[in-house]
Amino acid sequence: RAHVGFVGRNDYKSRNYWYGRTFRSQGTVRKITFHWNNRNRLNYKGQKTFEFYEYKIDLETDFNFTGTFEWKVKPSEKFKGIQYGEQTEVEVRFQYHPSESFFTSFEVEKGDAIAYRIDTPEIGDSIEYNLYTVFRFSDNFKIALGHRYSELKSKLRNEEFYAGEINRFEIDYQIDSSLSSRTIIEKNDFSDNYYLEALIQWKPNPYTIFYAGGTQYYEEPNPFSDNLRLETSQVYLKFQYFYNPNS
Repeated sequence: RAHVGFVGRNDYKSRNYWYGRTFRSQGTVRKITFHWNNRNRLNYKGQKTFEFYEYKIDLETDFNFTGTFEWKVKPSEKFKGIQYGEQTEVEVRFQYHPSESFFTSFEVEKGDAIAYRIDTPEIGDSIEYNLYTVFRFSDNFKIALGHRYSELKSKLRNEEFYAGEINRFEIDYQIDSSLSSRTIIEKNDFSDNYYLEALIQWKPNPYTIFYAGGTQYYEEPNPFSDNLRLETSQVYLKFQYFYNPNS
């Protein structure tokens, strides 16, 4: 029981060590950064419940390309009273922005991860990758595409704890200096539905904003049909005005 509003909490100690070094040049590779990090946590008995090591390399180039390589190690992690063994993960990221009209980024993570949401959590094989690309045709018109895939499998049974992807399509159009619109279409494998959002924004000055839009969720009735069924629909309006009585 908590008395007079205070809630008890077990004592713990958390430690974080960090070191980094940056090298710069005037060549194609403008900057390289090496980074090392160690975090760990001890409970009130002095027992280590969590430990983490990270080794990272960042680089920047003179042609608007940046990249990151990370290697992560968890020698131990405690969850629901169970002490799990070593987990390792490799992550690679890059961004390329050659001009104002094009941008793309890619990220992939592969390694070990705990399946926290199953009845008996265990360490599985995990992979996740994200791809995001933007095409800007003018100052007023932009299209963005996103793709994300995530998967976690059992090491022992080759059973999938989860696997799926999310695909996203977005259009932004600036009609004039105060009026803009946005449309988003998204397909989610995890929830087996489609998401549609349309939004119009009117902002005549920095103090006044008006939104009007709607969202809809569609689902496939059964796996043998391509027809979509509308599940939920929502329409919203919002007016916001900032007033400063001292102005």
